[in-house]
Amino acid sequence: MEILHRTNHEATPTQRIALQAILTQKLAEFTEINAIILRAQLEMDELLKKIQALEKANSEKNKEMQTYRSMLSSVRLLPPEILATIFKHATRRSFGSPVPLSHVCSVWRETAIGTPELWTDIYIAPEMYGSKLSPSRPSDPISARLSLWLRNAGASNNISVSLKLSHSSPILTNNAIWSDLCRGVQSSAPRIMRLSTSFVCSHTHMPPLFSLSGDTFSMLEALYFDDLTNDWDHHRITVFDKAPRLHRVVMRVYTLRLEGYQPLALPWGQLTHIEFHCNISLEAFSKVMFACLELQSALFQCIDQGTEDPWFNVDRLPQHTLQHLTKLKLSTTGSNEVIFFGEILPKLQLPSMASLEVKGSPFTVEFALPDILPSLDGSCSSHTIQQLSLFFVSTNIQPLSTLIQSCVQLETLQLFITNLHPISLLTNIPTSSRSLSSLVLGFQEHAYDLVATADALGDLVLSYRVSGAPLQSVELYIFSYLQRTDPKMATMMERVNERISGVSVEFDVSSSYPNLQAFFNLHNWEPISW
Repeated sequence: MEILHRTNHEATPTQRIALQAILTQKLAEFTEINAIILRAQLEMDELLKKIQALEKANSEKNKEMQTYRSMLSSVRLLPPEILATIFKHATRRSFGSPVPLSHVCSVWRETAIGTPELWTDIYIAPEMYGSKLSPSRPSDPISARLSLWLRNAGASNNISVSLKLSHSSPILTNNAIWSDLCRGVQSSAPRIMRLSTSFVCSHTHMPPLFSLSGDTFSMLEALYFDDLTNDWDHHRITVFDKAPRLHRVVMRVYTLRLEGYQPLALPWGQLTHIEFHCNISLEAFSKVMFACLELQSALFQCIDQGTEDPWFNVDRLPQHTLQHLTKLKLSTTGSNEVIFFGEILPKLQLPSMASLEVKGSPFTVEFALPDILPSLDGSCSSHTIQQLSLFFVSTNIQPLSTLIQSCVQLETLQLFITNLHPISLLTNIPTSSRSLSSLVLGFQEHAYDLVATADALGDLVLSYRVSGAPLQSVELYIFSYLQRTDPKMATMMERVNERISGVSVEFDVSSSYPNLQAFFNLHNWEPISW
């Protein structure tokens, strides 16, 4: 057979008989092996069924164990008031809505419904109800939700409502939604204490809401109004005009909302806190500031030199006293800061100013400090200033030194002077203030002598300590393309630490203005928290 296997010769009759016997034997072995495999597969199927049955039984037993274990859980021992406190933290940080908590068990449901504080913050976005509301369906999910939350909040608790309208959903063409929204807001308005609105859609369907009576929100105290719609057919918004308790407003709106013939009507004369997180014109700034009588703090993120009214004339503005204004933060753009500070600001009398932050344009033209000084002399007394922050300012050392020296109650000083040599700045800052506790300085490196800068900073801090100032922290921010680990920077930091003891020193290096600016904000500024 070996020879036959290795050649192509024809098998002899004897070889054919032998080969047939071998094939018969192999076929019997093959059939037997297949039978064994089939029996093994059947046994395996039976084992898999048993395993599945055991796994199912194991899962059921595990659920039973969890059920019995939960009966021993310490959560069951918590009194309702502790559980309610946990729910309050959970809704603020994670869940947002107390509804999921009320679906856990009957005890949690009773606790959630019995805790009115859980139901005082309502978020409404009509697109959330697009599948539930249609013109042919009589249900009112938005107004129904408001009614439910108001009922659970209790009659004695006022509520906060966040309303978001977006152009991302086709339901904007559904008049039934807007009608239901207006009914719900109007019915709950007498109990709304804080209202946050975000409009990113056309106002075509909104006039009924905007034109409600000016005293609709009789309990409203704080308003966040976000309206950056590119809708030139603006409707006059009068719904907040006579809100008797409204005193705090945060806005992000186009400047047209504050100008022209269809502005946003607010009870400006009673507002105490305003924030504008958007570009507004000099005209809009002037109208707002001269309309506010009780203002205590004001933030204008970006005052643009442009104006929509060609007849706007600074000379027509009267003298205006803001007796209670203590915090003012101003940021300007463009190159017309001279008009702003030289002509508008002096017309505002600010006798109680305690915190002043002024920032120019980092990438265009920094305003000159001499343009600020007449404004400060004309509008407010530097003797009351406790926090002074000047960023992207160009100046000579003498007017800056004079200004700082006049602030005898100064507690926090923040400076980023673009055109002064850091050593000149550090060696000429007056140390007469005996109340300074925080000093923040920023400058551009420009291959200055960093070791000499460190020595000058050390001398300045020691001078403050010798004068009796309670200086506790010093922060130095350098705009440089050098890395923090660069030997020059490391040497500078070592020299600072050697010269200064008992004072917390912060040091950072940035190669981009945005990172540098991240620190330069009013530390004690407290925007509205929703």
